[in-house]
Amino acid sequence: MNKRGQFFLIAALIIVGVLITLSTINLSTKTANTNEAIIYDLSREANFEVNKLSDYGTVTGNNVQDKVTSLIANYSKENPDTDFTFVYGDEVSLTQYDYTATSTGKICTSLTACSQQTTTTFSESPLTASGGNVNVKLPDGQTLNFELKEEENFFIILKKEIGGETIVAQQE
Repeated sequence: MNKRGQFFLIAALIIVGVLITLSTINLSTKTANTNEAIIYDLSREANFEVNKLSDYGTVTGNNVQDKVTSLIANYSKENPDTDFTFVYGDEVSLTQYDYTATSTGKICTSLTACSQQTTTTFSESPLTASGGNVNVKLPDGQTLNFELKEEENFFIILKKEIGGETIVAQQE
């Protein structure tokens, strides 16, 4: 057998393999930011829970405002990097609850492990309706307009900074 021919055959296969590897086209796509999806899911989840509490209050005849505000406070506590604005009430008496996250710095346990520390401030203010609408002023000065219903109204607005962008999710 001719060993020299086998050597050239293997060398040719290796060279062809390297050329194919170098000439392949690398296709990549960007995936959706999962943090952005999480805030919209959180908004829908909070809205669903508040709807269920409202239905419970309607069926039993109980005032569930304390339970609703407690629920939103718990959501705010579990998501300290998200601002929650919650409006609750009827056409006569509307109240705005703001849970605003403020960065207090970073705590680092090693060179690579750092966590952002935030504190949440709470404020409560009455709102007045005009012409079947209510203007909700967020803590950053932005104003959103919502149409009121005849029965209980609640509006949930979540705001979060993600990668230099501000994401606002609202549920009516």
